Parts: sequence; C-alpha cells; structure tokens
Amino acid sequence: MKQSTQLQDVFYDAKSIEYEYGLIEGPKKIQLVVYNSTKPLRHDEIELLCGDLMILNRNYFNGYYYGTNVMTQQTGFYKTHLVQNLPALLDMPNAALKEMLVQMYGENIAWLTDFIM
Repeated sequence: MKQSTQLQDVFYDAKSIEYEYGLIEGPKKIQLVVYNSTKPLRHDEIELLCGDLMILNRNYFNGYYYGTNVMTQQTGFYKTHLVQNLPALLDMPNAALKEMLVQMYGENIAWLTDFIM
C-alpha cells in the first residue's frame, strides 16, 4: 500500500474494490472536463464541454465513466480521457472553494452543494 503524506489524499490512495466498481456508496468524485467531447457515439452517452464539472457515479473500467454534468444536469456515460479528477474537493470543502464554485457556476452551485454534501 502506498503511504500518503497528507490526510486528504488517503481516500484516493487506498479504496475498496467494491467502491471502485460503484457497488458501495462513498464520497462522490468531482471531475473537471479538460477536453471537448465529439458527438456521442452511443444513445446513453452525454456531450461534454471544456470547463464543465462532472460528478462521477461509477467507473466501468472500459473507457467510460457514468456521472452527472453539473452545468446541464444530464446524466449518462462519458469517456474517461476527457476529464481530470479534482482530489479533496469533497473531503475538505472550505469557504474559498465554495466561493470559487459560486463565481464560476452561479445558479448551479446550490444544486451542486446539495448533491455532494
């Protein structure tokens, strides 16, 4: 097992297989979309735009995640290479982080805060 130097990183270093597959509940991961998606190839795939925030519900380990887009509130599959995990957002929420999210996402922040808290 990898040793962690910061308490906020421990969740990302050691987790159960059940959590990884989405079989048990745990803290939701927030991901930042860093690349625009192409047109969805599947009927249950959602389109993402750079800068969107995603809440990961399940990792399918086949190149797709299943989650919710905070901006559009659409839920569906999206490609794993389009997003980057934002560690410690849920484990250590603070006033500065919430203020940044309010400035960036305006009216969607109430929904986001209710969803992750």
